[in-house]
Order: sequence, then structure tokens, then C-alpha cells
Amino acid sequence: MMPVEWVTDSLLSYYLRVATSPEEKAWVLSTVGEQWEAKGAYANAAEHYTAATQVYQSSKAAFRLCRARFLQGEWSKCIEAFNLGVMYLSTKHQVLDSGPVYEHSSKILVAQAYSEMGDKEKAKTLIDEAAMAFEGSSTVQQLRNQIYG
Repeated sequence: MMPVEWVTDSLLSYYLRVATSPEEKAWVLSTVGEQWEAKGAYANAAEHYTAATQVYQSSKAAFRLCRARFLQGEWSKCIEAFNLGVMYLSTKHQVLDSGPVYEHSSKILVAQAYSEMGDKEKAKTLIDEAAMAFEGSSTVQQLRNQIYG
């Protein structure tokens, strides 16, 4: 795999020029965001996910932005990105977004973000929804128990 720094500096602008649709541009921006995120460069990841949501209403990019904001400890921005992803899910069919798993896994992060901000009721609602989506997950159950205290 090519270094993400090189991809960002050399390849990304070319690909964005030749991409045939806004959805394709959002996909490549999200992919680069995931590469930055894998390196722990969450601000760079968030920048690319934000750019992706600006060129196309991508729920996947918004949910990835939610994760990057969570990893930065930016609780309210995490929640904002989640809400953006939920809104985008209802606006149009998205070929390059891969289904509800992104929404449900983001609920886990947002539940913890609400918990960190002291809003236990919203945290409980979301962790309950995540627990239903990921039945049997000990990690989700552990967070649920922590939120419920």
C-alpha cells in the first residue's frame, strides 16, 4: 500500500479531477480518511471525511467522521456527525455506502459520547439500540452496563 502522505500529496487531487461522480469522489476521500485514521492522524482523517460529506451526502463518510471525532474526544462534534449520517441515510440511496452497520456501530460511540457529556438518558437510548443490533457482543454489553451504572 502506498503511504497516505504520498497519496494525499500526489494522487488525490488527480483522482478527484478524473472521478466521474460526486459519490465516487466522496468514496475516495473517505478511503484516504480511513488511511489517515489507521495512522492515528484523526484530524487529517476528519478533514477528509468532512470533504467527502461536502461533495456528496455520504452517510458512510459522516459515520466515519463521527468515529474520528470520537477518537479526538470531541463529543459534541461526534454526535453532530452521527446525526448528519442518519439524515443522509434518509435522503437518497447510496451505492458506495455499505449498509446499516456504520450507523449501528456509530451508535456505540455516540452513546459513550453522551455518557461522557453527562446525558445518561440519550446514552441509554443509543446503547440499547446498539445492543439490539449487536446481540451477544460482550463489548457492547460492557458499555451498556457502564452507562446504566
